[in-house]
Amino acid sequence: MVNGRETDPKVQSYLENLVIYIFPVLNPDGYEYTRNDRTNPRARMWRKSRSAKACAFDGISNACCQGVDLNRNFDFRFAEIGASRYPCSEIYHGATAFSEPESRAFSNFLLGLKGRLEGYITLHAYSQLWIYSYSHRKFTYAPDIDDTRRVAAKAVAELGKMYGTKYRHGTGPEIICRLSRSNHDHVSRYSSPILADAFSGGSTDWAKEKLKVKYSYTIELRPAYEGIIGISLQINASQSSDFRSTHQLINA
Repeated sequence: MVNGRETDPKVQSYLENLVIYIFPVLNPDGYEYTRNDRTNPRARMWRKSRSAKACAFDGISNACCQGVDLNRNFDFRFAEIGASRYPCSEIYHGATAFSEPESRAFSNFLLGLKGRLEGYITLHAYSQLWIYSYSHRKFTYAPDIDDTRRVAAKAVAELGKMYGTKYRHGTGPEIICRLSRSNHDHVSRYSSPILADAFSGGSTDWAKEKLKVKYSYTIELRPAYEGIIGISLQINASQSSDFRSTHQLINA
């Protein structure tokens, strides 16, 4: 967008007619932790925040671990499914919804824009997916699902034009492979295929339901799988193709 400000008519039109809010990093402490030791797979693939240690009895011992999965910490069906109450889990949802300063500050900012937001995108890595609501239960859709799906389908098609990258689109339970669960993830016991791969507490569903944002998406960036250690995001290719794909949302 910055590079096209002077030469790209589309970008010029966006900047003249829209207000676009960009948050480069919503988990700054977690991000910095991944940069501390680039040879350590645990650090490189760190998912959670770096909040203070919390403890819980896991059936064997009183286990204490640091951090909260911020994408399970939002107040939409908090702690219902696809999240864990155990602090040592990668998908630990936190003590309460918005218990973390990161999710709390971000949500408060967006609440100040309620009624004015037409679109919301959160960028994650990795898997090559465009995900839309709802993710807490398979075959559960918002009333405007046809519009949401149409824009996602166009965006995914656009992503394939530059590099032949194949993205998929759908709700979380439709397209996400089940996360591998640690022994601590006892919360997520699926008794029905309808609940398989479901999760709650994410920002995309929260924006859709609480803020009434029509076009709300999670984009899982390139690649489709992790590398030997950490991931290679193919940043230049990702930023070019993903920016082109977001034109579909802006023009919806």
